[in-house]
Amino acid sequence: MKKTLVLLGMIYFCISAAQTKAITDEGKEVVLFPDKTWRYVNESDALVVENTNTNPDLFVKAAKASFLLKSTRLDAGLYVDTKIWKFQSGSNIGPFVDYILINSASPSVMGFFSSETAPVQTLANLKDILLMTVEKRADYFRLVTSEYRTVNGLRVLYLEYMANLKGLDFTYIGNYYLTNEGYAAALGYTFTSNFDQHRGELTELINGIVSAKKGDSHIEVQPVKVYTNPPPPKTE
Repeated sequence: MKKTLVLLGMIYFCISAAQTKAITDEGKEVVLFPDKTWRYVNESDALVVENTNTNPDLFVKAAKASFLLKSTRLDAGLYVDTKIWKFQSGSNIGPFVDYILINSASPSVMGFFSSETAPVQTLANLKDILLMTVEKRADYFRLVTSEYRTVNGLRVLYLEYMANLKGLDFTYIGNYYLTNEGYAAALGYTFTSNFDQHRGELTELINGIVSAKKGDSHIEVQPVKVYTNPPPPKTE
C-alpha cells in the first residue's frame, strides 16, 4: 500500500520521467508515446484557458459527509463520507498534502486535501499558477473546464483537466479556495477511462471543502435529531 501511495503521490505532483518530445514543422510541441502515437503537449481550448465563467448554481456538501478533516496551516477543512473514503496523513506524499483519500470500493479512485501558505492575491492568479505548473510537468495536458463556483458559501475555482503521465491518462477535478494565509485544495482523480463512472463520488468529495478553524485533529460531526414537538415517550 505504501508503494502505491508514493506512486500516486508522484502522479499528483506530476513528478515523473517525461516521454520523448519533439517540435513539428509548425513549431508546435508534441509528445511521442512508445506505441508510436503522438499528441500535442497542450490541447487546451484557448477560450477555456483565458476565460473563467461563473457557474450560478450553489453547491453543498453531501449529507453523509460528516467527518471533518482540518488543515493544520489554514482555516480550511474537508468533510468526507467515511463509508466511501479512507484517509490518512499525506505528509509522506508532499509538504503541502494534509490528507490522501482512497475510495474504499475502487482504490484507483483517489483524492487529496492540501493547503499551502502562499501570497496568492486572486483565484485568477491561482489558476495561472496551477495551469503553468501542471502543464510544465505533465507529458500531455488539456484543460476541460474552468469556472468559479459557490461551494458551501465559499467562492472557489473549479478546474477539470486531463494529463498524461508516463503513458497513463488521468482526469482530475478540484475546488480551490483562497484564505487570508494561502489556499486550500480538494482534488479528486482517477484514470480517464474510469472517470465518468466515478464522477459523482469525486464531485461529492471535492464539494466537501469548507472554511474551518485550523487544527491538528479531525472532528466527527454527529447528526442531531430535531423535533418540532416534544420527543415521543420511551416505550418498554
